[in-house]
Amino acid sequence: MESKHTKGNFYKSGSSSQYLIASEETGNTIAVVYSQKDEKEAEANAALLAAAPDMLEALINLHDWCVQFTPEYPAALLKAKEAIIKATNY
Repeated sequence: MESKHTKGNFYKSGSSSQYLIASEETGNTIAVVYSQKDEKEAEANAALLAAAPDMLEALINLHDWCVQFTPEYPAALLKAKEAIIKATNY
């Protein structure tokens, strides 16, 4: 499964109520996160977006490993698969 999102790790930069999420490989901006009401929420959202590629990779690996040992497809695996599909369009 070849993902179409920007490759590599993301990082966040900025402060206060505005953050940039960018690719470590290219430096290209992926997203701008800001909040006029809650600076902590903006920082938390930026951290979540910056971690997204790592979380997706971990979820795919965990899902694939669990499927090998679980004959049924429990609700947790189904939810993981749905999240992978949502993130990758597969």
